Amino acid sequence: MQKRYFGLGLLALAFLFAKFSPFDGLSFQHIGLMTVLGAMAWIGVSMFMGTVIPNPAGPSFSMWKMLLNGALGMIALTAVLTMSIITTDNYVKKELQTYGVIANAVVTGKDKTKLLAKWGKVNYVHKLFISFQDQIGTPQQVGTEVNELEYQRAYNGMTLKIKYSSRDVDVHQLIFEQ
Repeated sequence: MQKRYFGLGLLALAFLFAKFSPFDGLSFQHIGLMTVLGAMAWIGVSMFMGTVIPNPAGPSFSMWKMLLNGALGMIALTAVLTMSIITTDNYVKKELQTYGVIANAVVTGKDKTKLLAKWGKVNYVHKLFISFQDQIGTPQQVGTEVNELEYQRAYNGMTLKIKYSSRDVDVHQLIFEQ
């Protein structure tokens, strides 16, 4: 019975973090943390259902219970991921709409990180490092993930616009002029 309460607590904690702890953007790292919250929700469902790791040879094994456990776990995972992404996206939009300031920025560096995926596939995370002065003249430097095309077009010393939150410069959006 105590395991069920612990599972319910994990599930509730995952949903609470997903709803009330928005990240400052949807970077690769933040999506990974959101996935951890989703996995925590799945484990919580499994513990609540009483079948963390089912034993097919055990006396109380039920195929339907295992399938229900998997389905509910997948629903919890999907719900937590969706809630995290929507909460973060809404937070960033609201923050930039309410406290957004546009400034001139300069690209000071680039980084391309190689990530190995299944079956030999390779993915890349493209990041630009940007310097700018905030509205009170303090120099700021931020790193932000961009798509491959924006990464290829950018070069050191390139000038572009950045919209950042005056409350938190980590909440920002690059503005590429066409």
